[in-house]
Amino acid sequence: MGIFGDVGEVEVPTPEADDEYVNVTITLPRGGGSSRGRVVSRKRDGDGNPIGRKSANAAVDSRMYNVEFADGEVTELTANIIATTMIANCDEEGNEYLLLDSIVDFRRDDAKALSIKDQKAVRNDRVYMKKSTKGWELCCKWKDESTSYEPLSLLKESHPVQTAEFAVAAGIDDQPAFNWWVKAVLRRRDRIIAQVKSHQTRYLKKRFKFGIEVPKTIKEAYAIDKKNGNTKWADSIAKELRNVKVAFKILDQDDRVPIGYQQIRMHWIFDIKMEDFRFKSRIVAAGNMTEPPTSVTYATVVSRETVRIALTMAALNNLDVKAGDIQNAYITAPCAEKIWTTLGPEYGVDQGKRAIIVRALYGLRSSGASFRNHLADCMRHLGYTSCPAEPDLWMKQVVRPEYANDSDPGDIEAGKDAQKKKPSKKEKKKQRNKDDGDKMYWSYVLCYVDDILCIHHDPISVMTRLDKYFKFKPGSISEPNIYLGTKLKKMTLENGV
Repeated sequence: MGIFGDVGEVEVPTPEADDEYVNVTITLPRGGGSSRGRVVSRKRDGDGNPIGRKSANAAVDSRMYNVEFADGEVTELTANIIATTMIANCDEEGNEYLLLDSIVDFRRDDAKALSIKDQKAVRNDRVYMKKSTKGWELCCKWKDESTSYEPLSLLKESHPVQTAEFAVAAGIDDQPAFNWWVKAVLRRRDRIIAQVKSHQTRYLKKRFKFGIEVPKTIKEAYAIDKKNGNTKWADSIAKELRNVKVAFKILDQDDRVPIGYQQIRMHWIFDIKMEDFRFKSRIVAAGNMTEPPTSVTYATVVSRETVRIALTMAALNNLDVKAGDIQNAYITAPCAEKIWTTLGPEYGVDQGKRAIIVRALYGLRSSGASFRNHLADCMRHLGYTSCPAEPDLWMKQVVRPEYANDSDPGDIEAGKDAQKKKPSKKEKKKQRNKDDGDKMYWSYVLCYVDDILCIHHDPISVMTRLDKYFKFKPGSISEPNIYLGTKLKKMTLENGV
């Protein structure tokens, strides 16, 4: 079969349901400039069937899509062009680049913004001016013809000259959010312009990743689903709630929170994964609200140098290497802090109830150390010993498979000539050490928080045992292609290693 399939083969189209590109927003060259368009649907043939078939190889993905612009014009694009555009318009983390065209309007929240009357304050008989940009947002027009309100605090840092010039033009430069910095910026305009030219002036629009709108709150997530006519964010939220359910001990209405427990808030973080454009939701604890624990709060990790040495040892000893990623790693460890929270609307019938946090949630000060200690207990239970020079390198002596059915390594080899002179104790010890070296080797498990690397003649058996204590992500146990950001590839040298 060739790369494009057998000649005469009838292509079975991929259904449109759950298509990863539908509802994606992309920026395309158009009319001498650029415009934002939304992928509204798959293109269909005369019988109403979607055109094209999905493929892991982007070059042969034959799906076609309808892309609609703000003025109503619809154009047709292939899946490959859409995927290329999504990645080209983003930084390495998926945040979309936008270029500022102009600032066109502003709005102020009087409940949050500082008033002229309240700007002056007295401390130790000295009058000083409060400095704050809270409550102010400016309406930005971007090069792709879209507009959005952005916080003054961000624009003041990313586009100081344009923001200062707009404040003067709009007659708001005397307001408390501007009067303490605008004049100074304009006096230093030439120097600031030179600095801006030497730095990247593109604004990172974090509301979109790879062209997909990313919410900041639960309410926004559900609103985006409603707008797009799907449940992708709702499904992602539901999946996270199922995973973290074990982290909460929900109290009855009449139960009181134990004495000594601190209350904290919870918030949600949303993201789009680059490898498959997967919708990711995670609930995070506001660990900054708790008192710092007296014990160590950080988790050590294996060094890159140790990883390189271990992989070299695997190659020299002809050992296999497998990697795995622990699912919701911190949740597997007990919580080391005494904290509780009030459940939000996403918990349905349990909304408003109080809950004790019994597992190490992401965001807590001690979660990293709690997980590391929990993982260390498991490794010791499996018979591994921590390397004194590298605590996250775990070692265990293992019998080579070809000697698995032999007698103990210390036994004297059978079949010797009976007439041979009986060896001395020193010779016996020397022979025993030699046999040990021939029949035994060191198995290694390297831990970088939740990324596990196993070096063993049968690493799957080790990873399977670990999976009973720490559930690995489905399909993550495999030969490592990338570990700690480095691409790995098995190869044979000229000397056969």
